[in-house]
Amino acid sequence: MVRGMALARVHRHIQLVYRRTLSAFEHQREHHHLQDQYDGGHHQP
Repeated sequence: MVRGMALARVHRHIQLVYRRTLSAFEHQREHHHLQDQYDGGHHQP
């Protein structure tokens, strides 16, 4: 019983960290994409 609760807590923690990492990665990727678009438009004659 106690082990199941601990396991559930660990699982929830992993989900939280995973979601946070995923959202941070998505945000970073969007930022890079915007920067690439800006640089591309900037360097064109």
